[in-house]
Amino acid sequence: MGYFADETEWIDAINIAGNSTASLRERMDRDFNFYRLVPFKMPGKNVDSYENVTSNKPAVLANKIMELFAGSRLKFGIPLTEEDKNQRLDVTQTELFAHGCISLADFHLEQLGMPDVKDLTAFYATIRGYICNRFWFRESEFRGLKYLLPDIMPWDVRNCYWGMGKDGLEWVAYKRWATLEQAKEEYGEDVEADENGVVNLINCWDRGYEWTMDGRTQQFLKGKGEKDEHGLDYIPIYIRPVGSVPHLQGPHISDSIEMVGESVYKNNRILFERESELLTYHMTITAQGARTPTVIFYKGDIPPKLKNDPYKKGGVLFLKEGEDIKPYATPNLPAESRTSYQMFERMDSMGGISSIAHGVLDESLPASGINMLMKSALSVMMPIKKAVEKSFEWLAAEAISQFKEGDYDEITVQGMDNRRKQFYTKIKPGDLTDERQLIAEVVVETPMDELSEAGRAVSLVDSKIVSKRFARDKIIK
Repeated sequence: MGYFADETEWIDAINIAGNSTASLRERMDRDFNFYRLVPFKMPGKNVDSYENVTSNKPAVLANKIMELFAGSRLKFGIPLTEEDKNQRLDVTQTELFAHGCISLADFHLEQLGMPDVKDLTAFYATIRGYICNRFWFRESEFRGLKYLLPDIMPWDVRNCYWGMGKDGLEWVAYKRWATLEQAKEEYGEDVEADENGVVNLINCWDRGYEWTMDGRTQQFLKGKGEKDEHGLDYIPIYIRPVGSVPHLQGPHISDSIEMVGESVYKNNRILFERESELLTYHMTITAQGARTPTVIFYKGDIPPKLKNDPYKKGGVLFLKEGEDIKPYATPNLPAESRTSYQMFERMDSMGGISSIAHGVLDESLPASGINMLMKSALSVMMPIKKAVEKSFEWLAAEAISQFKEGDYDEITVQGMDNRRKQFYTKIKPGDLTDERQLIAEVVVETPMDELSEAGRAVSLVDSKIVSKRFARDKIIK
């Protein structure tokens, strides 16, 4: 028997977890709407005449962060103080094994039409403010070739539900949606699509078993979805919030769960809609000026056409007073409007990335200037970068642990090492060391970094202050 006795207990636990984190998931939905630039609409009544404008700053801010991750490289290293040749060999094999597992997992995700592990993890950390990765080894096949697959799958924590005990995760459930064809291929014929033509699947894990439930019928699937003993005494899933904010509790705190795991929008979330509103006022007045109507002064009753919006292309405004045609006054933006926009710009810069880092400047910059701007952007992404690095440390440790403790033979591992040089090597479980912590680092390079690091390393080696190995491992990243 697993942690829960049957499907009903699983559903009850998922519902309780969902209710207790409802405000957190609602915040994630709002943040994603900011990112995908859901069109802004002026609130209130009689607002049809407004020229609605949606600020693009949420998408620009998040994309800038993810672009830095996309251009970065991943390093694995085991710090050694006094190393001999044998230790260095074990350490090197362990580092290469970690790289090889990530490389093979990236290849698998690519076959599924998905971004690689680093880019996916960075996306969820940036937009959701949480990281949720699942890892386990399984047999797979590609073009008739069978191989051991390090199955790494970054999950969207928005659809993940879990329960914690004193020693960590006790159970995890992940909701996902698949086409009917995909579901039948994975779980046989015992599935049916909903009214939208998709199948809701709930992947359930506890400390002993893993199996899948049909979200529509709330019944465990047979065949491949049947309860499967995963062979571990823990759940191979990593869940981590971004940032330092804990779940604060107390009699005067109504609900702080939505502050846990903050996304990149944590500082400027309250500004985005107000910016769109201000931009809408600007665009509306500008459009009115471009569509100034003709004014006709005349005698008699004012016709019903006056009720229409005169600020439309070809509009005519009728006013009662001697018949004449005169140019109508063009509307102007009030000075307060420009001041307000400048105020929002300053608040944006304080809470996010400075506008000049987005290219808003009047002159070209040398490489040193670009370097400085990118460094300022890095300070905003530091909590995200730290969370991504910790997730890769967990993935590497999990790969080493499962490979050493499993009944596996020698395998061939290939990929790109810390120097971005391709490697190809054979590794047995006994070749790996788990006695020392493997450190992961996401190296975000700016235009002058490599040159400055190389120059400093050469100078220190020439002065015999450090060894070539120290310069290679510690200075030239």
